[in-house]
This record gives sequence, structure tokens and C-alpha cells, in this order.
Amino acid sequence: MPEPEPKLPAEFEELKTKGWDVEFVKDPAGEVYSPHKHEETKLHTISGDVQIRVSDSDSIMGDWQSVPVGQTFTVLEGQIHEAIVGDEGWSYWAASDPEAAKSWNH
Repeated sequence: MPEPEPKLPAEFEELKTKGWDVEFVKDPAGEVYSPHKHEETKLHTISGDVQIRVSDSDSIMGDWQSVPVGQTFTVLEGQIHEAIVGDEGWSYWAASDPEAAKSWNH
């Protein structure tokens, strides 16, 4: 029997009522997201750990940042970013605006 999804944070409930796509994601340990960009996305850590870094221009990446359990990280529209999932894997809620997504090629 699959385990139930964790409680949706209030901020994500509100985004859902505004028409945003909201999904629960479980990434395995060591998963790597190479540098990419897309519409604004909010990520809320439920368990595990991840390191994310974002750019402040088209080519310069900033410092690696952790997104602790219970915290939300926002990737801005068009912001180049990358991530590495930690040894425990990473479970999180992800939210993005489907209207904004139409303008991006994934």
C-alpha cells in the first residue's frame, strides 16, 4: 500500500486555488539536476536534503544553499539553477504556474 502524501503547506494550498500545478515529488539519493531554467517554481522540503544553487546572471552561479525540512525555496522565472540531492534522498512539494510554463520549452 503506497504511503500517503504529507500535508500540503498552506502557501501551496493557496497556490493550488490560484490554478498552480502542485505535486509531491520523491527524488532518490544522488539525483542531479544540471543547470536549467523554467517558470517560477516553489519547492517545499518534507524530508531528506538537497543543495541548490542559482545564478545571478546568465553565467555566474552562486553558492550552494540547503533547503531544510519545513522550508520553501523559490526559483524565479528564467533563473538558471541546479541541484544535488543528498544521501537520504529528498521529498518535497513543487508548485508552478501552468500558464507561465506554456512559454518555456522543457
